Amino acid sequence: MRNEIAQEKRENQAFIAKAEKSKMIESIQKRREEKGEMEHAKQSPVQRHIPQKRVLESQKKDVRPSVLHKAFD
Repeated sequence: MRNEIAQEKRENQAFIAKAEKSKMIESIQKRREEKGEMEHAKQSPVQRHIPQKRVLESQKKDVRPSVLHKAFD
């Protein structure tokens, strides 16, 4: 019986925490809409630039023929 009560108490606390978080998110979105920031955010998604490394000549060597040759000999 005590375990059931403790479980219900944990479930209720989790529900309340999620409800409060939802209200907080809604109020933040409402303030952003009032300021006009939401329209700007919808129009320009975040784009990240990830620099790529160049392949060195020594790494361009194709190793597939040697691997196939070893597999089928």
